Amino acid sequence: MLCTLFTAFTIIPFCKEDIESAADLNGKDFEDDILIQIAETNSIDCIVTNNTKDFLAFSNQVFRPDELLKTLFR
Repeated sequence: MLCTLFTAFTIIPFCKEDIESAADLNGKDFEDDILIQIAETNSIDCIVTNNTKDFLAFSNQVFRPDELLKTLFR
């Protein structure tokens, strides 16, 4: 099962600087800020989460899982 996930998704590396930069975002949830920082550093197109309201600082699209599926399979 893990190998299947690796073929569908890419694991993005992050470093200390990403975490330090995330601290400057001053969002409500530090872990979400880390995800936003890593996504921006790696030019990620979108974030998929059930908690879209905590990703307002992300400059690209944020989808709930059902929204992403609708978008992909139009």
